[in-house]
Amino acid sequence: MVNSYKIIGYSAKDNYGRSIGQVICFVSNPKGNIEKIVVKRADGAISEFDQELFDIKPTEVVIYDALVLKARTLSKELILGQRRLEAIEKLRNESRITPLTFEELRKEFADAYESARNSRDRLIEELKRKNVEMAKQIMYLQRLMAIADVQYMTGEIDESQFRMAVSEVKSSIDKVTEEKVELDKEFELLNLRVEQKEETAQPPKAPEEATVKTLTVIPGKSVYDAKKTAEERPIVRLT
Repeated sequence: MVNSYKIIGYSAKDNYGRSIGQVICFVSNPKGNIEKIVVKRADGAISEFDQELFDIKPTEVVIYDALVLKARTLSKELILGQRRLEAIEKLRNESRITPLTFEELRKEFADAYESARNSRDRLIEELKRKNVEMAKQIMYLQRLMAIADVQYMTGEIDESQFRMAVSEVKSSIDKVTEEKVELDKEFELLNLRVEQKEETAQPPKAPEEATVKTLTVIPGKSVYDAKKTAEERPIVRLT
């Protein structure tokens, strides 16, 4: 375990390897466990991160995307809420629980599940906005790549400058793309996991209308063959 006092001065990076800044302070509880870290960004801004958002490594601190972590946590809540409702229904159907207890627990679980669904709707809007921002960022970086190509072709920059520019821009594109792919995956899972497992009852198929067969009764002849079943026997209509 890393000595908490040594993390001051550690570089802080996101989980895609991009530099965020440097750890300049931390907050610990009475047991000495770090609950928050304070990071000074390259532009001089100060940011604070709660313990669920960072992981202390031997030589650096990794800070994870808050939206992705929220999505994963909420997905677990939705799955658990749905399973609780299914379990309580099963207990009732098997008469393993009293009606009063069932109603109390069902309301408690249903309220918690509905709250998670509402949180899910708000989070999805955040994920959508972040997704759009990243898509725009990728388009901007691709534009920079094209500009560097043009500048190299026109002799405005030499080969070494061109290679350096392309390498940096490509690295940024790769990392933003990786982040967007992960966000898209969480977005899809969050949408999928919230769907109710309601089986739509299929309406019973209308029975096919039987073809009415008309039989003319001839005196002295049998109306039907005795070997035929009742279903096969034609309807007799006297003419």
